Amino acid sequence: MALAMAAAAAGCGDDDGGATGGDGGAGRDGSSSGPVDASVIDCSEVVCHYVRAGADGDGAAWSSPFGELPDQLERGHVYYVAAGDYPGYRFDDPASGEQVIAVVRATAADHGDAAGWDDGFEGIARFAAIEVTTPYHRIDGRGRGIAVRGPFEGTAMVVSADDVEVRSLDIDGAFAADGSDKHADGACTALDVSGAARVTIADCEIHDAADDGASLYSLTALRFEGNVVHALHACGTDGGCGNCFNGHSDGLEIFDVRESELRGNLIYDVRSTATVFFGNWGTPEEYNDDITIENNLFYAPEVGLVVYLHYASNIRFFHNVVWGVQQGGYGGLSIGPELTDLDMVNNIILSVNYSHQGATFDPAEHRGDHNLFGVDLDQWQSRAGDVIAGNPGFTGIPGINGNPVADPTPDLFALEATSGAVDKGVASVDGLTLPSTDFFGSPRDAQPDIGAIER
Repeated sequence: MALAMAAAAAGCGDDDGGATGGDGGAGRDGSSSGPVDASVIDCSEVVCHYVRAGADGDGAAWSSPFGELPDQLERGHVYYVAAGDYPGYRFDDPASGEQVIAVVRATAADHGDAAGWDDGFEGIARFAAIEVTTPYHRIDGRGRGIAVRGPFEGTAMVVSADDVEVRSLDIDGAFAADGSDKHADGACTALDVSGAARVTIADCEIHDAADDGASLYSLTALRFEGNVVHALHACGTDGGCGNCFNGHSDGLEIFDVRESELRGNLIYDVRSTATVFFGNWGTPEEYNDDITIENNLFYAPEVGLVVYLHYASNIRFFHNVVWGVQQGGYGGLSIGPELTDLDMVNNIILSVNYSHQGATFDPAEHRGDHNLFGVDLDQWQSRAGDVIAGNPGFTGIPGINGNPVADPTPDLFALEATSGAVDKGVASVDGLTLPSTDFFGSPRDAQPDIGAIER
């Protein structure tokens, strides 16, 4: 069974529009913004097994389910998981061609064979830490109904294999501090994806880690879309808070990633360093390359700079929001050394800072237009279509000096009718493919708005 076939059978197949297409953008508060059950698995065409915590059966039916995922899973089979508490799991079954192992949350709408099913089986399936170390696995929480909890000073979920899809999970670092604000429980990192190709992370909530939300390393053809990343506590060795390495929290820490896409994500409440941080170590062969970043909401009034782009090439940065609180030359986007072939179009950005990292604007390598800047630091060379406006006119997010919003939802980044970003974008640029839909999957006008959300 090919990956695409198994994905369709597992009820939420790949959508070329990604998180910015028909499935919509990121939801929050544990609920998916897209359809929970895009299709129903036909267990007459694929072998289905059934898992319910505490049971002691052979997994052949809901009347005799496995009590947990068995040590060995069958390639090409589907495993329905009911609500309950489960131990951690290592997905390490050897590949067999392109046959996929699918693990999906059982719901009232889709639970396979009805014999022995009870609607009370639907709910949250809570796992300890998960590792995926062999190719062709799909794990689908259907409405973030599979929760993965991180161990103390560890990682909640690790993916290190090709052709893996992780969809609609609650990936919880479960950070907790003691009475003296020292790290007492929970993971250093919520999600680690490394050394792999063709991995999809979609519609997940990734949160409450001592350090990073998602560490993304040495990857090709990553799709990271429709996720919510938040509540990163900047607790580590540098501040004396705990034993996690340095504790410089990043929503996404990205290094040696190429041919990849970041779309429709909401990242906020990052105590330090940034919502997105490109790696600034290694050799030029390890720099990030060929990455599309579009229709994202990056909001971090707690930090000095919200997004760091440096040591990378061929970066397409379209229709994003990069916003915080102005602190002199800080509060927005940092562009650093050795960044080549950048195209930056139709974004709302508080400010662009080159001086922080000792870089300078290069008109041959740093191209862009039709961006709205809250503040012009005279470090990015503005173009004819750019707009300078202290207040971009969000419906619920303040301008450059307003009181920060602690727990933002995507709708707060929609534009007022009087916003200077309305109808000031561009629908096409020679040689570039701009997104035709917005954060929520709604079509953009022929004269689009600047930012992630079309009015």
